[in-house]
Amino acid sequence: MIYNSRRIELVYKYLGLTQQQFADRLGFSRHRIQDYLKGDEVSARFLKALEKNFPQINPNYIRNREDNMLIKDEDQSRHNKYEDCAEKDRIIQQLEEKLKDKEEIIESLREQIKMYKQQLDDYADKSKRA
Repeated sequence: MIYNSRRIELVYKYLGLTQQQFADRLGFSRHRIQDYLKGDEVSARFLKALEKNFPQINPNYIRNREDNMLIKDEDQSRHNKYEDCAEKDRIIQQLEEKLKDKEEIIESLREQIKMYKQQLDDYADKSKRA
């Protein structure tokens, strides 16, 4: 695969990351990123990690097939909508779990109230008998 190692450097600098931060976010060692910068062929795993972790970056830019570093707005918009839906789904799941916890607490409190009312009724009955 032909690519321009300088483009990798431009990407992580564009993202405001150091080589180490870039490597960490992609799940690679800094040494491996340095190998790419020295001219080693970029792996498919690297390109997939780039696409997953930095969806705004055009993998074809690294492959030297396109001159645009960033994904076109309409492609990015489609990806953002998907991520937004996934994030909202995660939030819904978290809220449902919290709601379930709250419902269990409410049910427990209702049982306690019922128990205390029964105790009051028992005390009232005993008082009437005495």
